[in-house]
Amino acid sequence: MAVFLYKARDKQNKLKTGTIEASNKQQVFELLKKYNLLGVSIAEKGEKSFLSKFSGLFSKVSLKSKVVFSRQLATMITSGLSIIQSLRILQEQEKTKNKKLWEILKSVTNDVESGITFSEALSKFPNVFSSIYVNLVKSGEVSGKLDEVLERLADQMEKDYDLRGKIKGAMTYPVFVVSVMVLVGGVVVMFVMPQLKTLFEESGSKLPFLTKLLLSTSDWARKFWWVIVLGSVGFVALIRYYLKSKKGRWVWDGFKLKIPIIGTLAKNIYMVRFARTLGTLISSGLSILDSLAIVSDVVGNVRYKDAINKISNQVENGISLSVPLEHSNLFPSMVSNMVEVGEKTGNVDKVLFKLSEFFDKEVNNAVATLSTLLEPILLVIMGVGVGVFVGTILLPIYKLASDM
Repeated sequence: MAVFLYKARDKQNKLKTGTIEASNKQQVFELLKKYNLLGVSIAEKGEKSFLSKFSGLFSKVSLKSKVVFSRQLATMITSGLSIIQSLRILQEQEKTKNKKLWEILKSVTNDVESGITFSEALSKFPNVFSSIYVNLVKSGEVSGKLDEVLERLADQMEKDYDLRGKIKGAMTYPVFVVSVMVLVGGVVVMFVMPQLKTLFEESGSKLPFLTKLLLSTSDWARKFWWVIVLGSVGFVALIRYYLKSKKGRWVWDGFKLKIPIIGTLAKNIYMVRFARTLGTLISSGLSILDSLAIVSDVVGNVRYKDAINKISNQVENGISLSVPLEHSNLFPSMVSNMVEVGEKTGNVDKVLFKLSEFFDKEVNNAVATLSTLLEPILLVIMGVGVGVFVGTILLPIYKLASDM
């Protein structure tokens, strides 16, 4: 998305200026119309210098930054400061810390001062503030409990941050080991084997089949390295294109659920997101239908998105939430049973929070199991790699030295 500078007039014919994120100018006009503003002039922000673009790569609004922002804003509002005073303080605070967040807060503050609601001002930056964030802030404005909503948002984002950390932690070690093995293999094939080839040829000794195969592979790789590079880039690009397509995403998201252990981990992660997000939205005053519409976009799996949309359609027709949950094969029976209890007692949001805590523990268990299994598997792979190295390189060298 690009950032556009706009001038617009409100219903009182007052001129308003600001910035907004959108795909094109037409979308800017549509967004302004949504905020009851008539666009007068719209221009895309000028191209940034290379240095600005490069520094911008390191100036993103991280999840952690949004947690701190939400927590601080909630504290200030609870202390009696107005939303504008709070935003000004936070804007000044971010001036030297995070350039991107400072620019956003500057725009948001100007919009709020001009009469636009806080939630509408945030919605101009969808790449930073998600639909969940904006809708919850909107519900807080309506109910007069903006500070409580911001605290709840900070809590949820902190838990999301922890969840991402667990996933990254589980994958860091195997990715590192595999990367090192690929790098070492590449160095051996491209640089070590050509040096040994001359030595083997001069000796005239008979070489094992694997050594001959590795020497042939080395010759081919050095001669056609560009084929390997282009082929790898093309393969990655093709896979990315396929996974971005509707069919590719559907196939991949379904496949992830069937992988042993990893599939269990993925399902538990989706359950955590579903239960925690839905509970947060309902407890903040949003209707069940609006909440389901938002949740379907944040679960992170098109199979679950499709299932949640079907559940939403049935709820819209008057069926209680627990019934379609029970009939969906993507949701454990525990979810529908507990939601049914929540519906009877009027505590659906609390039940959902309990479910999110349960599945969060299941994620921890799945991560621990995955880590436990990966270590011996990686050791076996490394052992095979060392064995191949010894058999194809060290043994012929040892034999050659013995014959001399």
